[in-house]
Amino acid sequence: MNTTVQSLLAIKDFLEQDLNKDKEIPFYTIFLYGVARKSYYFLYSMQKLADDYLNGDAIIDLSRSMLENLIVTTFVEAFGSESKAERFFRFSRVEAWNNLKYIETTSTLIAKDKKELREKEFLLVKDDFMRPSPKEVTEKQVKKILDEIKKLGIDISNETRIKVIDIMTENRSGEKEMNRSWIGASLEQMMEEIDKKHIFPGTLKKQFDMVYTTGNRKNHLSPIDIETYLGTLKRREFHQKENVKIGLFIGAYSHLMLVKELMKVIGSEKLEALNLLERTFLDEEEKESHS
Repeated sequence: MNTTVQSLLAIKDFLEQDLNKDKEIPFYTIFLYGVARKSYYFLYSMQKLADDYLNGDAIIDLSRSMLENLIVTTFVEAFGSESKAERFFRFSRVEAWNNLKYIETTSTLIAKDKKELREKEFLLVKDDFMRPSPKEVTEKQVKKILDEIKKLGIDISNETRIKVIDIMTENRSGEKEMNRSWIGASLEQMMEEIDKKHIFPGTLKKQFDMVYTTGNRKNHLSPIDIETYLGTLKRREFHQKENVKIGLFIGAYSHLMLVKELMKVIGSEKLEALNLLERTFLDEEEKESHS
């Protein structure tokens, strides 16, 4: 695995190609360059941390982030790469506006022209990222239930229907809300949609699920995670060493697939060499898992 990681880190120059601002580059290509460059720095950090097995928790945590980047990128590619990549960059105006609103709460003075510019940019994209109000969501759910009841042959008058909807929605806000993310879907939802297309082999999918779950437990105070620290020192060291191996594998694989997608999109002559590296990497991993 170390050979694969070194090979991936050795192609940094490919990721550092100048994105000519005067040239019209597709949003998806720019998106891939950005995500792959970020992924490189994460993999570089993981490789340095791997010299000491006590960094196992940090490595598994970083690999969870890299896996999330791969899943989101795979979802973008599978369900409208250019439109979703453009939406991704438009959301930066929402984030910039949210940052500005936060800074205002700290009593920091903000230049008037800067605030006006941020607000203007935000208003241009605001409607693209609004979701239905809680009242609208509840009303839709109640109507669906009432329709299902009607299918069972239970007659509900229109007057009763209106009363039920009014009662169920009276305490719900009618204000539309801003999406917290640009994509409008949870990682779990994206994984489900990707699964339907059978993009990743079943064996890898199991490892993805395990790393994602373990990474979440490292990010939040989890009883089952804390219990691993209450066992014997030997057991704790075993977990750390396993996390190094699993984390490095997921990190290397995630980065490899991101770079591969970028090479495919721009038509790089290095793609075949990377395909070979992928096959060798997965073959070695399979042999190691059976040893």
